[in-house]
Amino acid sequence: SVSTYAFTNFTAPPSQRGPTILRKLYPTLPKIVAKELGIFVDYIMRDFVNSWYSTIDGAVLYEDERDRRDRMERERVVREKRMVEEERLRRTEEILRVGRR
Repeated sequence: SVSTYAFTNFTAPPSQRGPTILRKLYPTLPKIVAKELGIFVDYIMRDFVNSWYSTIDGAVLYEDERDRRDRMERERVVREKRMVEEERLRRTEEILRVGRR
């Protein structure tokens, strides 16, 4: 018998990251459950989330979360270096000012 819901053009999701992510997030899940849920997440990403992003605006670029964290860390390091340098400059100016008295 043929199912009403049979898929004729079934393709696997382009990514197989879902199972790996699920195992990392929930290490106590049975492997088969993590695998199946991960595949389900991959399908959701492929069929819904990615298509939503692609239709919002072709000119909009979405920053990868890892890239965003790396950029934020670099900016934090630059800010800290700037603060240290500003404090060093302030102390130097204070020493010079006290020395002129």
